[in-house]
Amino acid sequence: MTPRAITFLQQRMGNVPVTGVYDGATQAAVRSFQAPRGLIPDGIYGPRTNAAMTARGPDTIASVAAQLGLEAKALAAVVQVESSGAGFFADGRPVILLERHYVWARASVAARTTLGPALCNPTPGGYVGGIGEWDRFEQVAAVCGDEIAAQSCSWGLGQVMGANYALAGCASGVQMMQRAALNEAAQLTLMASFIAAQPGMKNALAQHDWPTFARLYNGPNYAANQYDTKLAAAYAALA
Repeated sequence: MTPRAITFLQQRMGNVPVTGVYDGATQAAVRSFQAPRGLIPDGIYGPRTNAAMTARGPDTIASVAAQLGLEAKALAAVVQVESSGAGFFADGRPVILLERHYVWARASVAARTTLGPALCNPTPGGYVGGIGEWDRFEQVAAVCGDEIAAQSCSWGLGQVMGANYALAGCASGVQMMQRAALNEAAQLTLMASFIAAQPGMKNALAQHDWPTFARLYNGPNYAANQYDTKLAAAYAALA
C-alpha cells in the first residue's frame, strides 16, 4: 500500500494514529475489523477487507435518491456512467480522474513549468486511467500541494470535481478528498449535495432530461463524449 492509501485507511478506521505507515497498531485494528465479518483476521488490507470497509449497501443509492426526491434508477444511471458503479480501487484509494486544465488554472507559473504539459495544460486530456491517475495526483501534490491536486480531480462514484467542494458541502478540496476516501456511502452523499445545491440540475435528472442534466453535470462539451446518450442508455438498461 502507498502512504496515501494507508493514510486513508487510518482515517477511515478512526481508532489509530494517522501516520501513513502500516504499523502494528494499524494491523491490529484491521484484524479487529476482519474477525467479526468472516474475513481471515490476518491484518492484511486486501481487496475483500477493502470491499467490506468501503462498499455501499444494496439500498444506499435508493436511500440517497429518496432524500433528494429522485428516482433511484436515475441516480444509479449517473453512477454507472461516471464510474461504472465502483468508487474505490482495491487498495482503498477512491477512483479519481485528474484534470490537467484544472491544475493549469490553479498552479503558479513556476509550478506549471515544473509539472510540464502532461500534468498541467490549458487543454484537457493526458489521462492514463485507472489507478495510474493517483501517480499523476501525487506528482501534482508534490509541486502544488494537496489542495490544488484535490480540487483538480473528480472523485468517487459520482466523479464530482474537487473544485466544486463548496457545492458538495465541504470546506475545502482536501476535506472533499477525505470524505470521498471514507466509503461509497460518503461519496454518494457528496454527489447528492452537489445535485441538491443546483435545482436546475436536480429537476433535469428528475425529468430524465438527459441533455440538460449532461450539460449541467458534465459541462458544455458533454456531446463530445455522448454523455447524454450514455445516461439515457444506462437508465434504459436499469429500467
